[in-house]
Amino acid sequence: MHASAQQLEVHQSLASSNDVLIARARAGAPDGTAILALSQTSGRGTQGRAWTAPAGNLSLSVLIRTQVLAGWSLLAGVALHETIAALMPDPSGLRLKWPNDLMIAEAKLGGILIEAEPGWLVAGFGVNLAHAPAIVGRATIALADVAAAAKPEPTARALLARLSHWRAILDAQGIAPVRAAWLRAGPLPGTALRVSRGGAILSGDFEGLAEDGGLMLRTEAGRQIIHTGEILAGAA
Repeated sequence: MHASAQQLEVHQSLASSNDVLIARARAGAPDGTAILALSQTSGRGTQGRAWTAPAGNLSLSVLIRTQVLAGWSLLAGVALHETIAALMPDPSGLRLKWPNDLMIAEAKLGGILIEAEPGWLVAGFGVNLAHAPAIVGRATIALADVAAAAKPEPTARALLARLSHWRAILDAQGIAPVRAAWLRAGPLPGTALRVSRGGAILSGDFEGLAEDGGLMLRTEAGRQIIHTGEILAGAA
């Protein structure tokens, strides 16, 4: 970000850090404004799911003013992966799951929700630092289960620094290096995946990411490029 990590606002409790920052964005808040909620009472994830964020977990939202929205979902994932990997004694099991989840093995550690309007986006990050609230139908895990305790505010500042680093790369070099970094942290090529899309299940093998960040899946009908959907647990 062109803004510094010092623009971080820390709130004891908010209903939703994304909702607060979206309202600020519409009112003209500057690029780089970041809001950390030390607890969040009405957070949400993708697909309209509730995201529980008790005290001790990370709930961070960041405003990015940009005319180029492409690539930010990947960039946010790379920055989050690097931030959390630096806190783990052995980050080899930490992986990105397309399009917006951070996983340890098959358990969800965190997620990203990006909401955009013309000229800006708000990237919301939720990470189970201390607690792993239950999600229906999903395994969850906390960073505290595998690493020393990490506090929300220093973790948020580290994440803002990684976002700044990758934004400079995106601005200078485009999406290619961001996509390459995401692939290093994502599933291995050939991994069997099942993707829920529009009520249908598509099965195939992971073939990487398209230039625009779409998921490339090798199916019986040939290569499919998927831009919206959810990877389901378990092999194809």
